[in-house]
Formats: sequence, C-alpha cells, structure tokens
Amino acid sequence: MPIGYKEIIDLMKNKSLVVEPIDIEYQIGSFTISLRIGTQFLKFGENDGINSVEIGDSIILEPHTGLSIVSLETMKLPANLSGIINLRSSFQLYGLSMNSSFVDPGYRGKLTFNLSNISPQPIKLFAGQRIVLLALFRLEVSTDYPVEKYSMQIGPSFSKLYEDQEFVKLRNFLAHSADKIKIKHTTDRILRDLLHFALTANAQEKGKLFERFIEKVLSTIKGLKILKVNARLRAEEIDIMVQNNVSEGFWRTLGSPIIVECKNWTKKVGSKEISILSDKMRTISRNVKLGILVAPNGVSGDYQSNAVLKIREKRQQGLYIVVLVKEDLEEIAAGTHTAKVIEKKYEELFLI
Repeated sequence: MPIGYKEIIDLMKNKSLVVEPIDIEYQIGSFTISLRIGTQFLKFGENDGINSVEIGDSIILEPHTGLSIVSLETMKLPANLSGIINLRSSFQLYGLSMNSSFVDPGYRGKLTFNLSNISPQPIKLFAGQRIVLLALFRLEVSTDYPVEKYSMQIGPSFSKLYEDQEFVKLRNFLAHSADKIKIKHTTDRILRDLLHFALTANAQEKGKLFERFIEKVLSTIKGLKILKVNARLRAEEIDIMVQNNVSEGFWRTLGSPIIVECKNWTKKVGSKEISILSDKMRTISRNVKLGILVAPNGVSGDYQSNAVLKIREKRQQGLYIVVLVKEDLEEIAAGTHTAKVIEKKYEELFLI
C-alpha cells in the first residue's frame, strides 16, 4: 500500500523525503505527489541535443512522436521508500501515453518522463505543468543495494536514448486503432499552474515568472499584441509594453501602447510606485492612457490617502491605472476572460 498524505508531510518536515521546489497544498494529494514538466526535453529519434524552454513555454508533441522530459522537481528518497510514477489520467484522454516506471529507494535527482502522442493530432504541453503522479511505498525489508548507482545529481544523460522496437510496434498499433480524439487545449489549468508557481517561487525567480504569467493572460485578449517584455528605454525600464489594436468596447478609447508594471511584493504597493508608473505613461506617448499595475497584495491607503488617492488623481488627469490583485489573477486563472476582469476594474476607477 502507498503511504498517505500525513506520512508524506511528516517525512518532508524531517527532511527524510525531499521534493523541491514544491507547493505542498497544491501538489500533494491523499497518497500521491504531482510532479511537473521541467525546462529540458529531447525528441525521440533526433540527435540535435537537449532542448531548453522557460517555465510557461509550450512544448508541442506531434502525432506519433515521443519526448523525454526532465521533471521540474529534484528529489531525494529515503532508503526504505520506493516509488511508482504514472501519467495523470486527464492527459490520457487527449492521447498522451507514458509507461509506468519505478523510482529506486534512496534515489536522488530529477526524474525522466518518456511521453508518446498516440493521437492523430498535436498535443501542447507547458513547462511547469503537472504531468505525473508519484506514489511512494514503504519497503517491508531493507535493501543493501547501493542506491547511489541510479541517482543523478543534475538530471539524466540523454546520450543513449533509443526506442524499444516492441514499444514502437505497440504505439503504432494504438495509433492506428484509436478513435479520432479531439484535443482540447486546457488553458485554464495551465494558467492556474503557472500562477501557483509564480506566487510560490523563491525570491530570485518570483518576478520573472510573474511577468510570464501576465504576458500570457494578456495574450488571450484578441487585438492586444505584446511589443516588449522588460523594455529598456533611454530613461526607464518597462515590464511589459502592449500594443492596443482592439477596435471595440472601452478598449478603443484607451490609446496605445498599454504599459504594464508587475510588483509581486509581499507588501502593498504605495503611492510612489503609482507616480512612477504614471510618469512612464506620460513619457512614452500622449496616446498612452491605460496603465496596468499587477500587485497581488494590492495598494495602500483608501480614496482619501496614499496610493488609492493617487490613482484617483491620475484618473482626473486622463490617466487610467487599473490594479490587478491576487483575487483578480485567480479569477482569470479559474476561467474568467482577462478582458472582462480588466473592464470591471476599469469601471471601478470611477467609484474611487
């Protein structure tokens, strides 16, 4: 029987079991640990070496092809635990296939997932996406086997990857006999995973990952085009600059470009940052009317003081600064269209 949630948590607390990075609330189930797609992969049958992407980037798996993907997490198992990894069932519905595999007691390093697309259509995966479930089993007897033999400190070597001929035959059989499957790109789940990762990452990675999440959600609005991320201009630096080509609704009155600033801080954003953002908007162009401040923990003050008062003053001057807080981002990740959330926040500016 696999060990359960409480024992997994206890083992992590005393460092007998290590899985990093991890969001305990988000990735640990009743008896499994969700592991995510990492940033390195290799295509079956190609000799071009290891491909690298960033968290949130897509990886396309063409029909009847395969990938070896390295896990995002690095782990250390105690000598009395072994593991089995299986593909999450939701991916199997899309035609993704993966053979179950074992994790040896005492294993240290990242894991490799060998994935195959047995459907007639491409499948889009994302770095940082939860892809497999790891179930851990306690050994009834100890083993004297040298567990370090299969441990990998920096991930697997791809120098001798090949496809077993029996596996090729099985995969081809399944591909030709399978019903035509409609592949649905589950954007909501991808955004939810990426947001969780951005909010729980370490300080060094947090800002970059947060910007990538915002870049992706803005790209879902038809008519908006990301011009530049981390634009270094003569006098200032802008997190995200967006070209506004939307010709309907309130968007057509907001000019172009739209300036976006991301402040993934543990504290609230103050009036100083509002002034800095508005100064950037004026400097860029007289056509800039909308600034989006993404601040998970909100801004300080109320309609009479500090940042909120500053936002009202800028609105009276024709500069509209919309603030997206954590609840807004979670609403977007849960499926509400980004455009609707921003429009609602824009309308609320007139109530300040």
